[in-house]
Parts: sequence; C-alpha cells; structure tokens
Amino acid sequence: FKKNYSKLTPMKRMMKKTELNGLIDYLCSKNSSYVTGSAITIDGGYLSL
Repeated sequence: FKKNYSKLTPMKRMMKKTELNGLIDYLCSKNSSYVTGSAITIDGGYLSL
C-alpha cells in the first residue's frame, strides 16, 4: 500500500510522523483560537491532482 500510494502523491512519499508536530502544536495553541470546524487535508497533495 505504502509503495503504491507514494507513487500517486505529488511528493512521491508517505508522510513522516514528525510532519504532524507543527500542525498539532498550532491547533493546541492559542494562535488557533479562531479556527473552528475546519478539515485540514494531509495527503501530500493527492487531492490537488
């Protein structure tokens, strides 16, 4: 699955676990206090194709 999916994404790889850290930090911080009901797509650009 990983090999086939990686071929389909513009970034040509799967996400690294550490790449979520910045987003999680932001969403847990006061800086995101005005963010409500958002869907944040994390797919390496797959949906942009």
